[in-house]
Amino acid sequence: MSPNDRFSILAGCIFLIVFIYTLYIKSYLYALGWLILSAALLLEAYTPRKIGDREILIIINVALPFIALGIFIYTLIYG
Repeated sequence: MSPNDRFSILAGCIFLIVFIYTLYIKSYLYALGWLILSAALLLEAYTPRKIGDREILIIINVALPFIALGIFIYTLIYG
């Protein structure tokens, strides 16, 4: 396990704690954004690097964080 994987696991666990806190204060859209970010980090750490489908890594590393960013921006503007 590389140091980058350890960092991704640690950051994903911290984001899960923030997710639980945002559920506690009943901010559900922010909680959804934190859940997506933590899932992206944890999936990045546990996805093998030598898989043939590079599309899966692109979805995990690019699409999921942008979806979470869109949710955060939407919540800031309309929430």
